[in-house]
Amino acid sequence: MTANQNEPASTGSAVELTPEAAGRLRRVNLGMAGAHAVQGLAMLALSNAIALPVTAVWGTGPPGQPMSTPTITQLFTYRLGPAVALFLLLSAAFHLLVASPWGFPRYCADLREGRNRFRWIEYSLSASLMIVLIAGISGITDVAALLALFGVNASMIFLSYREAGSGARLEAAGRAEVLQRARALHAELVAGAEFADLARRRSEDASTASRGGAMDWLSFLSSPLPEAATSALFDTPVGNLSAP
Repeated sequence: MTANQNEPASTGSAVELTPEAAGRLRRVNLGMAGAHAVQGLAMLALSNAIALPVTAVWGTGPPGQPMSTPTITQLFTYRLGPAVALFLLLSAAFHLLVASPWGFPRYCADLREGRNRFRWIEYSLSASLMIVLIAGISGITDVAALLALFGVNASMIFLSYREAGSGARLEAAGRAEVLQRARALHAELVAGAEFADLARRRSEDASTASRGGAMDWLSFLSSPLPEAATSALFDTPVGNLSAP
């Protein structure tokens, strides 16, 4: 129900996107646009005349005075079936936008930075629409309450787009800083510094720093290293240094 349900999750982590993967994502988005469009049209064709009201309460009497018996006015009604169909058609439209010549390059650029603006914009609209429909079915008909529900929910979701982008930038900056520190330590080792001494003074791993960076098999099995670190550990000849 989002504009891009099949892309890497927007967790703020930048991702590698090969041309082959991008092509698959484009085809998937086109397929999902068609599927959601068919569902929306089916909802329009099969829905009945059930309608929900939208009301307003107008104050009476002079300003600043206690309000007398409120007057509830029905502003309009809307059919539930087409409103639910709009939820599906929003998803179809954003899937199609993602696959379009205008949207696809922006979509891929966003994924490479660990975010997806199309997902969050579409979701902020469609999820907020569904919240309003659920409220209407539950008996909440006041126009002010419905607008507030839509606005607050849409704002909360849309802010996730900004957060995802900030997270990706912070992660990239953090990786660059760690790599710079690793290269500096590597240079010290190449210049003749003792590995154990550096580990005791500079390591952030409290479990091995006190042992000069030594890691026994029990520690290795209980706290496995990342795959890249494990490969470097076993591929580097004894007595040699792996590159950062």
